[in-house]
Amino acid sequence: MLDFKAVTNVDYSAVMGLARVQRYLKRQNITLWLSNIPAANKNLVFNALNQEQDTSLYYATADQALEAAENALLHNWNNDTDNTSGLAILLSQAELTAEEVKIVDAHLQLRKFKSGDYITRTGRNENSFYIVDQGQVAIQQIRGDEKIRLRVLKPGMVVGEMAIYSGKARSADAIAEGDTTVFEFTGKQLAQLEKQHSHIALKIHRILANSVAAMLIDEAHLQRVRN
Repeated sequence: MLDFKAVTNVDYSAVMGLARVQRYLKRQNITLWLSNIPAANKNLVFNALNQEQDTSLYYATADQALEAAENALLHNWNNDTDNTSGLAILLSQAELTAEEVKIVDAHLQLRKFKSGDYITRTGRNENSFYIVDQGQVAIQQIRGDEKIRLRVLKPGMVVGEMAIYSGKARSADAIAEGDTTVFEFTGKQLAQLEKQHSHIALKIHRILANSVAAMLIDEAHLQRVRN
């Protein structure tokens, strides 16, 4: 992926160099991703690279290009799991037995959302988290006048887990992209599980801890990119 955010102008010789890079990558079966191309140079870049009839893709921001690249890398995995419950994937990874899964299921509440619906919003005080079962969820923050798309959560991933531990209001919006199904798990239900089935609650806490760790790593990477 090539990001042009710090580039003010692209001349003809640079475009010809891109075309050579593109031809080489095509022979290696590698896709060239471009983002933040200067507005004044878009036609020059598009026309030069489109002549190659290649699979180069263009995005307005680096975040969008990275997300598209991630989706492409996960394409085969998604094809294999399109009809698989994200909840089943997550609980299987957590090594819950069939009997333990039944106990967890009894504590979950099914929630269905249409594309564009807010699953949760910044500032809400909600002591619960969600497991993405079908569809996907975009996590977004507003920083100043800018909307920052932090990440996209696929089936088997967790939304809103920080509220369980911090007790603070939501720090980001969670928005359904396409028809999306999630399972809600409240802090009250988790506390009940801790009392009645502590060994299962421990496995759930491990799921949440792993999700928090992944989120913090993503946030650290985002800060480095933005700086």
